Formats: sequence, structure tokens, C-alpha cells
Amino acid sequence: MEIKEVSSEGLKKKLEVSVSSAVISQKTDDAIESATKTASIAGFRKGHVPFEALKKMHGKAFLEDAKRNYFSDIFDELIKDNKYRIASQPKVDIKEDGDKYVYSMEFEVFPEVQDIDLSKISVNVKKPIISEKDIETEMKTVFDNANNKWSHVTRNAANGDKITIKYTAKFNKKVVDQKQNDIRLGDLPEFDKNLLDHKIGDKLEFDYQYEKDGKKGRLMHYNVEIVDICEPTKYPSIEGDFLKDNGFKDLEEFKNMIKARLQHDADLLFTHRKSDDIVKKLIAETNFEVPESMKTQESKYVFDEFVRGNLALQEGTDVKDSEGKMDPAKLTKELVKIAEQRIRIRLILNKIGEKLGIKVSPKEINKRIKELNIDPSKINDNVRDNIELEIFEDKVCEEIEKNIVINEEEVDVETFKSWISAKSDNKSSSENK
Repeated sequence: MEIKEVSSEGLKKKLEVSVSSAVISQKTDDAIESATKTASIAGFRKGHVPFEALKKMHGKAFLEDAKRNYFSDIFDELIKDNKYRIASQPKVDIKEDGDKYVYSMEFEVFPEVQDIDLSKISVNVKKPIISEKDIETEMKTVFDNANNKWSHVTRNAANGDKITIKYTAKFNKKVVDQKQNDIRLGDLPEFDKNLLDHKIGDKLEFDYQYEKDGKKGRLMHYNVEIVDICEPTKYPSIEGDFLKDNGFKDLEEFKNMIKARLQHDADLLFTHRKSDDIVKKLIAETNFEVPESMKTQESKYVFDEFVRGNLALQEGTDVKDSEGKMDPAKLTKELVKIAEQRIRIRLILNKIGEKLGIKVSPKEINKRIKELNIDPSKINDNVRDNIELEIFEDKVCEEIEKNIVINEEEVDVETFKSWISAKSDNKSSSENK
């Protein structure tokens, strides 16, 4: 077997591998000979098909299989020799040239990622500390947003009331729905007008045809009984019924809940921002080409995340045209940029992890699977590989934070929010230049 590098442009390689036709012929004959022991052909007993008969009938198919299978041997040898760290599935073309077969292979290799001296990397971050003022402000906001309750009344129903009804809905005299439900009078004016000015215990009968965007639904016949009527009222203060109705035994418990929630939200945002800054520093320390095949594949994942609503663009990112509509070209450019950054950091983390000798044990993988509560029937090699990668990257990130310098400045929440906003604005401004 002869391996020759035909071209090399950046990460893209093209090789030609020549192998004697006699080698392929021998592999073809070996495969046919092996198949005679199990082959079943009309006129012969199973397992007793003559070699020549099987070769005459299916020789071409065995030859094509032999050529394809030999490529696997070539590919395995390239990986074993480790001369090429192959990053993409090779494109293969097989041609016969006289007394040999020539395998033409095109693929991409992984880039060489530069070593990073973690001890020389430092990030400056602001850490939010929740103050009494922050807690009081949030308590007031929560109270104002939730300051309504429903009080039972004995008067006739009016717009804005919440009423409880038991109803039976019929279409063509057949029951299609029957339940008890709460409705807010005024939300469906045409339906609700049949309930206005009636009191608890009243039994009503009327027809109603639902309509939306000019399209009418089925004409339904309703039998309704009014079970309860409530009107919206306000709590006089945070203390008292507001706390009791919302499950708090006293003001201190409510205050502690607000403080814990504020701190949790602030810690999440702080951790995200710190990680984002570390990633930027790591990327700035390296300069390497990203394989196009990896970028294309990751871009598909990113597009899918965006379409499903699982990916939000950085605040301030401009992806609209002059009329304020979504610009497909700008959106594509931004999503591809996200995909490329993901690959860059993944390759960087892999490089650092290898240098630090970080490993993931089967025990760690099994523990994560248990934590994620994954259905055992859905656990396969691909799932385990993805979980192993996640654990590996988590462990690498932990080691990075231990080895770099992180300067934390404690600030109040407003200062922290202003800092976050300024960094987002700066990022958008620099990317749009």
C-alpha cells in the first residue's frame, strides 16, 4: 500500500492510496470462500454452494464490498499512525488504474491549538451583593404585582368578576364537554353576556358560536349553573392576609424568600458573566483555523436551537434590516459565529484537559446519568459519549478557575446590572463595526 499526499491547504488534505489489484482480488476471493459455507442458492444445498458458482452469480457485489472494506483498513491505519488527526468523515473515490486501485481521500484535520499559560490569565469581574434596599424594593414589587385577591359576593355577576360555573356543552344534541370551570367575565364578551346580572344558583340555557379571526366555530348549546361569584379586591398591606394567602407564616419568612431568590438570580448571572469573560480570554490567547466540516455541523445544531426557542441572541445584537424585519443573512452570520465560538472553546478545553491529564471514569458517567434521570432504554454509546464530554469539560473548567487569576469586586445590584449592560453594549458595538 502506497500513501501519497496530493494536496494540503490549511486543514484540508487530499491523499491518494494505491493498492495492488491482486490484494483486492484476494480479499474478494476470501469473502466468497467464506460465504460458501452459509450461502443458499437454488439447486444447491445450503452451505454447499461451489465457489465458482457463487463468484459467477455475485462476484461483482463481492468485489465492490472488498473495495469498500479495504478503505476501512486504510482509514484505521491512518488513525493508528496518528500522522493525521482526522476531524471529518473522508470523501472517498475509488478508481481502477491498470494493475492497481487508487483511493482518493479528502478530509479535514484538527488544528494545532496553542498551549496556554493559565497562570498569566486574569479576569476582572463584579460580584453582586444583595442589600437591604434591594430586598425592600423587590418585596414592594412582588406585593404590587400580586396585590389582588378574590372575595366572595352574593350580588349579581358583573364584568370583571370571576365566576365558577358548571356547564354541559352540546353539539347536535350530543354532549361534547361537561365540567366545572372558573371564568373571568369580560374575556369572552359574547359568551359572558349570557351570564351577566345573574346570581349564585341561577341555571341558564343558551346557544353560543365561538368566533376567531373572522372564522366561526360550531354552534354549541349550553346548560349552565352559576356556582360562585367573586370580585377582585386589594390587600391593604404586605402583612396579614397577603402573607397568609401566599403561604408565608410571617414577614421574615417572606423577606428571606425574596433575599434567597435575588441572590440565586444574581449568582447565576455572575457565574455566566464570569464564564463568558474567561472564554473570551482563552480564545484571545489562541489563533487557529476551525475545520469547516465541524463549523457546518455545529451551525445546524445552533440553527435548530434558535428555531426551537432554546437559544437567545446576545442583547443588542443587530439581525434586522432597515425596515426592522429579521434579516436572514445577518441572522445566519450571527448563528454561524456562535457555532464557531463553541467549536473554538471545545478544542481549547480539550487541549487544556489533555495537558492537565483530566480523565472521566465510568463511575462519574453513571452518576451523571442517574442525576439526569435518563430512561435506561435510551442510554446508548452516543449518549454516554456526550455525557462523558460534558463531565470532561466541567472538570477542565473547574481546573481553569483554580489556575487563573480572578479579581472579584463586590458591588450593589444596580452597579452590577449597569456593568452587565455596558459589557453587552460594548460587545454589540465592536461586533457591528
